[in-house]
Amino acid sequence: MNFQWPDPISLVADIIAIVGIPALVYSTRQLFVDVEKAREEAIEARRPRGISEDCVSFYDVNQKCAINLVPFKQLAAIPRVGDHVYLPGETEGERNYGGGKYEVVGTNFHYREDSDAHPFIPAKTTGIEILVRRIACN
Repeated sequence: MNFQWPDPISLVADIIAIVGIPALVYSTRQLFVDVEKAREEAIEARRPRGISEDCVSFYDVNQKCAINLVPFKQLAAIPRVGDHVYLPGETEGERNYGGGKYEVVGTNFHYREDSDAHPFIPAKTTGIEILVRRIACN
């Protein structure tokens, strides 16, 4: 009985197959996950949005007009009824429209359905409207 050495080419091919097939399956699965995620992001990017979405808007109840918008990312706290806030308003040329000290008289929260969320938390905050009344001008 003669000892037969394994064929080196088939040994290398077997090692490549043992390592390569699981790597190929994993990378293909990851590719499908990435494509699905990109598709969902593209759908979300095409969804029409209002200018005040994902913002806190301040609305003067006496003048019946919006004064300022603050994005959620820059929000430190949500003022409560009775709090006083100082709003910069909008400056056009030399004149400031809406700037001054205001008293908070109410708060409205706006939500929409969020399909990306956990099934038990199906809503997402899209905007907060703070109703204010002017106390003093700038």
